Amino acid sequence: MKKGSVLKLILGVLVMSLVINCQSPEKKRLNEYYAHHCIHVDSIYRHYFLQNDPEKYIQNICNAQSYLSQKGLTDSADKLLGYMQAYANNTSNEKYLNYHYLNCAYYHAGKGEVDSARIKYQIRNRYAVDADVNNQLMAINFLGNLLYVEGKVDSARVEFSRGFDLSKEIGDTLQRFTLAVNAGATCNELGMYSAASYYFSEAYTLSQRMKYPSLMMLNNLVVSLISEKKYNKAIKLCEQTMSLWLNNDKDRAAKLLQLNYTNLLSIFHRPEKMGAMLDGVDPKKLDAVYVPLYRAMQLDALLGLKKKQEFRQTIDSLEPYIYANQPMSIFRMSSMLNKAIDEWGFPLQLDSLMKAYQSSAGKEWDLNAKETYAELFAKIYESRGEAAKALEWKNRWLNEKMRIADINDSLRAADIGVQIDNTILKNAVVQKQMELERKSGRNQLLQFGLIISLLLALAALLSLWLYRKNGKRKVAIMELESKLANQELEILKRDKEMRENVVAISQSVLEQIALIVQKIRTANFAKDPEAVVIKQDLVRLTQLSQAFMEPNLSETVYENYEYLFDELPMLKVLNASEKKIFILTVLGNKPKDISALLNLNDQYIRNVKSKIKKLLPVDLQEVAWSDFRRSS
Repeated sequence: MKKGSVLKLILGVLVMSLVINCQSPEKKRLNEYYAHHCIHVDSIYRHYFLQNDPEKYIQNICNAQSYLSQKGLTDSADKLLGYMQAYANNTSNEKYLNYHYLNCAYYHAGKGEVDSARIKYQIRNRYAVDADVNNQLMAINFLGNLLYVEGKVDSARVEFSRGFDLSKEIGDTLQRFTLAVNAGATCNELGMYSAASYYFSEAYTLSQRMKYPSLMMLNNLVVSLISEKKYNKAIKLCEQTMSLWLNNDKDRAAKLLQLNYTNLLSIFHRPEKMGAMLDGVDPKKLDAVYVPLYRAMQLDALLGLKKKQEFRQTIDSLEPYIYANQPMSIFRMSSMLNKAIDEWGFPLQLDSLMKAYQSSAGKEWDLNAKETYAELFAKIYESRGEAAKALEWKNRWLNEKMRIADINDSLRAADIGVQIDNTILKNAVVQKQMELERKSGRNQLLQFGLIISLLLALAALLSLWLYRKNGKRKVAIMELESKLANQELEILKRDKEMRENVVAISQSVLEQIALIVQKIRTANFAKDPEAVVIKQDLVRLTQLSQAFMEPNLSETVYENYEYLFDELPMLKVLNASEKKIFILTVLGNKPKDISALLNLNDQYIRNVKSKIKKLLPVDLQEVAWSDFRRSS
């Protein structure tokens, strides 16, 4: 267990702030009950989908689904999500689709299904042009969470800071608190302690104003003390407040405090207390990003108690989890893996680790993760007696450490800049206060008031003179501006009409091409060589037009599933669009979702799925789509 590792970030679904006004007290009471207290899915469905307008109350419905998920009622949460998806399949209301797919993205992310979460987020972005500010802030927070889970901590910090600035600009208090905590957490992890202190201070001020539960703020304070290596103060604070967070299953921050306290016990070498504390944590209820740290502390406690046999059995049982959750599992558990190699030559699967490391070439891996892999490879080769390769990876490990040191230096410089800005701001405030104190005398105030009055009178006279002098000129300028604005509006209208005509003509041409191709196929001369050539040219023209109009989804998602066509070589005959349809179907998306994502016809999607089934061997034609996906 690395000393100083801490759990800092709020992950999961934000409570959606409600903006529905003009409700009777009884109506408000019912909506509050069904969104935040009711656990009966059919009752929630009846209230929102049958007795009310689901498009108007979509935020309440999302809150209800999140409440079921947070309560651990997975079946109920999935059932309500099914009702929501069924409605989404038959509506074009952009507000409903915006909130529904963003809620789906959060739900999948909370379950550790990162690819599915990203796909739902991209579908949501199709309807995000007119998204309200509440939805925009939630989307920014989701993207920051997703980047953090992927190990891109600095990119996550940028998103959280952007969301915080936007929420501050529009006056949103609830989400500004969460974004401030997340921005502070990422700054703290990057060593930007002054910036982290600023965001935590903002969050504390907001929590006081909102009377928000204080456990998350307490956790942030513990985190700050650990980051500054003030371990004695941190563990004392945890033990003084233990009655607030121990065995508290209702507040997610309580679990983070429990894990941070366990980490402090590790630092102070108290393994007997670590085991007892970890027994009170259910890893199934933790966010996926925290599970590797939980497992590392579990193994550390066993080593501290000298239970080597149990340590070996536990790490052996965790092998599938370790390989399936790279790089986060390797990065967070590296110290325990190194000890396992040292103790009995724990046989890590080098091929799996190397494949994950090599795949990082096209991805934005965290440098700390790359450094951890290089150190681990050097250790593995050294344990095998391959000195040359061990030396090669030691050199890579040192290079990665140097790169990290350079980045840390630049981050410290940025942090120093923040400190300088804060100092300048404090000095300016002090100087202003001193200036006000010097002017506090009664006579000085009277003189100041007299001077201001004279200046105002002079300014008024000057303004009146200028107004009379330049009145006609201002009228002429205003008339000219109005004329130019009308001309610009007319040009925009003509441009819009022209684009609409181009789109309509293009669609008409494509339809006519399709009709001509069909006629050629059924005509008596269809087998004539010249007719075949003409038909092929028309088909290629149609495909080219469709490809030009097809939206470009993140290719990274599709590349991750290229193995499907290696395992099913008979599907390599599919074109690019058909391959995308197959991958999205395997990931659990419905035809309507795929059509929205790829801008294709629903019936075309179904036809492609039938075509794929026919291409598969007979023994695979009845297999469920999701079964083609690898489990690890």
